[in-house]
Amino acid sequence: MTDIGSSPRVNAATLAQYAGKLVRVVGKVVQQQNGTGVLQTSDGGSINVTNVTEAWTDQFVEVIGMVQSADTVQAQTSKSFGNNFDFT
Repeated sequence: MTDIGSSPRVNAATLAQYAGKLVRVVGKVVQQQNGTGVLQTSDGGSINVTNVTEAWTDQFVEVIGMVQSADTVQAQTSKSFGNNFDFT
């Protein structure tokens, strides 16, 4: 079993360094539909998220999941960070 607590927090620029590994991504929800989403990260880049199983109702979320490619994470879980989160 993977220890979610020890996963590194990444942004778009560092995501590719963690291919095949469990990571955390905090981002602003740009889009969500049909089980996928797009997050804008703190460095201004974007990360695609697959396997989104619940609606993101707030503007900022943290996704924990496996890095699939240089710009995609397959979500395992997500957590709302509300609508007033300064991640810059």
